[in-house]
Amino acid sequence: RLQGQFFINGTSSNNSPYGDFSKYARLNPYWTIRDETGAISKYVDNYYGSDINGVPVNLPIPYQPKEINPLWNTTLHTVDKASGLSFGQNLWTELEIARGFKLNATFSFNNTRGQTDKFLPGSASQFFGVSDFSKRGSYDQTTTTALDYQSNILANFGRSYGRHTVFATGGINLQQTTAQSLSVGTQGFGSDRLDDLLFGLQYASIKPSGTYDKKRTVGFLGNSSYSFDNRYLLVLSYRSDGSSIFGTNKRFGSFWSAGAGWNLHNEKFFHLPKVINRFKLRSSYGYTGAITFPGDAAATTYQYNTLGRYLNFVPANIVALGNPDLVWQRTKKLNTGADIALFKDRINFSVDYYVETTDDLIMQNPTPPSTGFANYYNNLGKSINKGYSFNVTAFILKNPKK
Repeated sequence: RLQGQFFINGTSSNNSPYGDFSKYARLNPYWTIRDETGAISKYVDNYYGSDINGVPVNLPIPYQPKEINPLWNTTLHTVDKASGLSFGQNLWTELEIARGFKLNATFSFNNTRGQTDKFLPGSASQFFGVSDFSKRGSYDQTTTTALDYQSNILANFGRSYGRHTVFATGGINLQQTTAQSLSVGTQGFGSDRLDDLLFGLQYASIKPSGTYDKKRTVGFLGNSSYSFDNRYLLVLSYRSDGSSIFGTNKRFGSFWSAGAGWNLHNEKFFHLPKVINRFKLRSSYGYTGAITFPGDAAATTYQYNTLGRYLNFVPANIVALGNPDLVWQRTKKLNTGADIALFKDRINFSVDYYVETTDDLIMQNPTPPSTGFANYYNNLGKSINKGYSFNVTAFILKNPKK
């Protein structure tokens, strides 16, 4: 059996030229947004020699207005928009090898593209104090692309033998994510109708900038569960994950967990179906992992200096000092609690006691100034988080028949 799903999503938005409300809230109420002709003025702290009653006003000499009118840019042609498009494909297949034994495979890819544009002409309020014509007005454009591939292959087994029920799963997970961005900024726009990058007189910085990132992960997993008479439950799981974001010495991390449960409501000595529908005691213990650092933390990264030359070669600069011994940040979790449902699930109550201990906490370690870097990432810290949590859900009006 093979199934597939294709999807496509698009977005488009335009930001308001009126800006944030805070710009208006901070203005004095007696300032005016229009000049003597009724047109939107550049500044709001304008005084025209007399107040609203015609009484002459003595102005400081020389007097220059300073408070910019937040409505001024609305009289100009500006651009502030964003667009996005994503499409992808999901494939799923299942093969039954024997009774209770199945193979499942999934494959998916997702392609996402986005673009933001922001244009301000030279007459915009942001450039009132700029005298250089070549620096008045700006156009900033950023394009992003992301491509994600993911595949899972799982072997599943599940059977019931009388009062015994067994489930087991084993498999592999593969994923690759690529992300790229390009930012271009130009300046020098003499007219608000010349709203394209090519009309700029020069780059806002020396040249365009961009980023590129690729990450690959592979994971091996296995879990199993056992139930006896739907009263006693046992769950075991193990996972080993590797990622290209780590250094060559410590690419893989191992994580396991174990859990047990007891359905008290299925015991004969605790059978109160009209009052207690579910009373489950549970406890689990295990490890989880997290990646909480940038891609250049584990591997020393160089960046080409395309503006420099050394013996007709393009030089490269170290931008990050990598730590090849960086390991996964693991959190040891202990959770013990109970789930209770009363009066035909009209009231549900759960309570948990948890202790979470994070070892190998990833932190920035200061380095001597002679290295040329202020710090680098290392597994140095430890944190403990523990407490209680309670949750109550009640259905005041409930009619299951409807």
